[in-house]
Amino acid sequence: MSDYFYEHERVLDWLELVEPRATTSHPVADADMITSVASLLRSNNIGDDAGSAMTAFQSVSSSSIHRQRESAPNTEFEEFVPCFEELCQAVKKVHRQVPQDLEGFLRSHLNPFGPNILPQFSKDVEFRIFADLAPDVEQLTNEIKLCKRKRVTEDEWSDRLVYPMLRLAQKRLRTDREVEIATVKNIGISPPSLLPVSGGIQAPHERVDYSLCFQLDNIRRLQRVFTNMPGGSLNQCQHPRLWNHVLFSHVRVKGLAADGPGDERLGIWTAAGIKRIQEMQKWNPWLRDKSIATQPLWLWKGDNLTLYAALMSEPGEPEELLIYELAEWHLEEPAQLVTAIICLSRVMEWSLTKYLPWFKKLIRYEN
Repeated sequence: MSDYFYEHERVLDWLELVEPRATTSHPVADADMITSVASLLRSNNIGDDAGSAMTAFQSVSSSSIHRQRESAPNTEFEEFVPCFEELCQAVKKVHRQVPQDLEGFLRSHLNPFGPNILPQFSKDVEFRIFADLAPDVEQLTNEIKLCKRKRVTEDEWSDRLVYPMLRLAQKRLRTDREVEIATVKNIGISPPSLLPVSGGIQAPHERVDYSLCFQLDNIRRLQRVFTNMPGGSLNQCQHPRLWNHVLFSHVRVKGLAADGPGDERLGIWTAAGIKRIQEMQKWNPWLRDKSIATQPLWLWKGDNLTLYAALMSEPGEPEELLIYELAEWHLEEPAQLVTAIICLSRVMEWSLTKYLPWFKKLIRYEN
């Protein structure tokens, strides 16, 4: 693994959920237009420099990820990245809407002193499972105010806001299969050979806070998998808690006063997991497509939440981990808090219906 490029233009234009803009706005692209990041950015004309849409953090060193601007790629490889288009569709489908049942609650919490932007209120049956969120949102909003007033630590932000949000999303999955929320704050990357290298310098050991995952529990099938594949783990750590878990999404928590953007840890942790996937690909002689599925990444900085998507460059090209920003929420606003929980839940469902089948095929788990 060599370089990291972080795309900081949004794939989706979240007009209802971000801070109000000036009088002009950019339309959200139709679902049919979501074929690649580059084409979607051009269609939305995002930012003042749309002709040069690729904003990059390049070159991981032992201390930091350096920023620079890159031109948009000529070849739009993103449409061929497994599960990426489906992830964008899953997020886009729910990012503007909340259950009709919450309209009264959300209107009662409008800010009387500032512009208020409400989402669309939907009677669609698929949103009914979130209709009971009002008490939880009330509680979380109070926790956010307390955390900001007392300037609490990252651990307290995690305990009071992040983990409860993850649990609320987890409990509202429309499936019997379980997505686990694994605490990985004290679990390191192992073996160290999985750490990415840039310019001959190995990246430092970095940890994130949580990984969203699911357990493969058929021991006989796993024994067969590991007969042909060294390492004894399905992911970037060899901890006995997680050796048989598929890690598909990662979470980093930062306090409001913390320095730095916070995405270096996400980049290093994700890159190590992708390097492990590359190792497993080499041990599957029947695997023709070496493309690697996208992984959603979540960064909480206090009450600001950003969703990214990590994409690996095409097989045969220089190894680059592209991390695109998909959306952000300001969680002190109840409407945005609701839509963030809905989006978390839908991304978990995406992992079960799209990412998990891709991973099982990779390791020939069901053959």
